[in-house]
Amino acid sequence: MASQFISQRTVHELNSQISVALVVQAILPLGMIFVAFAYMGYAQISKAPQSSSAITFITIFFYWVPVINPLCTLIIVKRYRKQISSLFKCHQESPSISVTKATIVVVKC
Repeated sequence: MASQFISQRTVHELNSQISVALVVQAILPLGMIFVAFAYMGYAQISKAPQSSSAITFITIFFYWVPVINPLCTLIIVKRYRKQISSLFKCHQESPSISVTKATIVVVKC
């Protein structure tokens, strides 16, 4: 049975990337709450009319937090980002060449 070891440098990089992802995931909902409360406070102080559509527009971002949090992780963590980008890219292999009597066709990805 072959055992695989991860280098200390790789562990440190993964740890720092996951730490950044967790900080972003923690700050994102707090930022949404801050924006909502700042708007409501501004509306109270300036005696601006508080329409239900404006409050709905601001609070609708709260529903997107569960969608944005995993996307942040997929973007921040390098291994996830590489895996996702490899799904959308053409495989970079050597170009295949096909030769016939009359034509030469070169196919590149």
